[in-house]
This record gives sequence, structure tokens and C-alpha cells, in this order.
Amino acid sequence: METSALLSWGGAALVAVVALARWRPRRIGRVHRRPVALDLAQEETRREPPTTGLAGLPPEQLYTWLEWVQDDLRRIDARIDRLARERSQLAEQERLLCELLYATERERDSLHTTGANQ
Repeated sequence: METSALLSWGGAALVAVVALARWRPRRIGRVHRRPVALDLAQEETRREPPTTGLAGLPPEQLYTWLEWVQDDLRRIDARIDRLARERSQLAEQERLLCELLYATERERDSLHTTGANQ
């Protein structure tokens, strides 16, 4: 499935899940046990870091996914801001309508009491 099609289904998270599901670890073959010497342990700590990420994926792919996730977060933040503005507008409309309703009821009550007195 194309990456663009996956993005329309749910964004970067779905692409990452599918890629990780398809990822298969390399087959190492038979594991040979050998004693660990202190010199060997020190030699392994001096090696260069691997060129793949922790998940065995290239860093470029991880950075691409990170950018997708950050784009999704920016879109969500913009949507939250827009919804907060709309909520504020609706709260103001509710307040104005309550004032109008209260004023209308007071007017109706005052007309009703003056009509009853006459």
C-alpha cells in the first residue's frame, strides 16, 4: 500500500505501525556462545554507534516519521485553538440570549401585572 494512502487513513502513526509490522529482524543464524573477556567488553564500548535506529530502521526514516507526527500535532493544536474560539463565541451567544430571555420575561410580566390592575 502506498504511503500517501496510509496517511489518508490515519496519519503518521498508522504508517509507523505498518512499517514496524512489516519489519523483520535479520536472521543471524546459529548463536555461538563464547566467554566474555574484560578486554572484549571494553572493545565493544569503543565501537562507533550503529547507523540504524533502535528499531533497526534508518535514521532518515525515523526523522521523516517524526516530521509527520509533528505535522499531525500542529494540525491538532490548530483545530483545538479553533474549537476554543468557537466555544467562546457560543458561550457569549448563550449569555446574550439568556439576557434577552430574562428581559423579555420581565417585560411580559410587567405587561401582565399592569393589565391585571386595570
